[in-house]
Amino acid sequence: MAAPATGSAGSVVARDRWELPAPLGPWTLVSLLAQGRLSQVYAAQGTASDQDLPPPYAIKVLRKRWWQDADKLACLRKEAFLGQRINHPHLVPVLASQLEQAPFYLVMPRLPGLTLQGLLRRRWRPSLALVLSVARQVAQALAELERHGWLHGDVKPANVMLSPEGHATLLDLGYARALDEVSWHMDRPLIGTPFYMAPEMFVSTLKVDIRADLYSLGVMMYELLTGVRPFPGPSLSQVVSQHLTQTPRPLRYLVPWVPREVAQLVHTLLAKEPLRRPESAQEAVDRLVRLEIQYLDHREPVR
Repeated sequence: MAAPATGSAGSVVARDRWELPAPLGPWTLVSLLAQGRLSQVYAAQGTASDQDLPPPYAIKVLRKRWWQDADKLACLRKEAFLGQRINHPHLVPVLASQLEQAPFYLVMPRLPGLTLQGLLRRRWRPSLALVLSVARQVAQALAELERHGWLHGDVKPANVMLSPEGHATLLDLGYARALDEVSWHMDRPLIGTPFYMAPEMFVSTLKVDIRADLYSLGVMMYELLTGVRPFPGPSLSQVVSQHLTQTPRPLRYLVPWVPREVAQLVHTLLAKEPLRRPESAQEAVDRLVRLEIQYLDHREPVR
């Protein structure tokens, strides 16, 4: 992609269907990496960066249409707060931010690799050992969030970056929730990605806790192992109904060579009742570590 158009700091230059910001403070935008409904992510160089090296930063810019939306700004501020407060090798850090005036953005290191969603779209076939490794790394990130009193709220393949060396990083803390937050079903907004959301996120009058993230982790593991989601829809209402009432097809029915213990853990994570899932993210880490050691040599694709 060609370099973005330049202009005065903080301005927005329209090009095609994107809103391409001009240089933001000391960062020069190089190319568009990703875009979603709320924001766009750009590769960026610092003023002192070596121009012959790959851009070392990723800058997440809130779309202009949301600059007056208090809820969207709150999500960005939350992501900045947690990304600067919690330091963990499997959580993406926030290096800098501009949150008091437009354009609103976060600065993060640019991570090598692709998201799990991007890999799955390429018909990626991970080995059992790699699936267990990725799941354990994500669970470690969740355990660190839980230790600080937070749940992630949107665990899904699009929010996990995997490096060529197999290092997994959990992204996007904008939907995170404080575990001590007094928020019940009738007064909390429905936020997240329905394909990966726990049943209690839709109807429960109980407070949501870290076990909702573990359910999402189970959905993601099921998809990585089988190539399909456990609850595929096709409509939103059907997805919600499936989460609430249906049991997914047994994992070993789709991939019979997956070890029984691994399938049992995935289905435990997918339990409708939160009390039947691991009590904490650290418990999930411990179980995944044991399986990872046991099946370290299972490097063949599982599909």
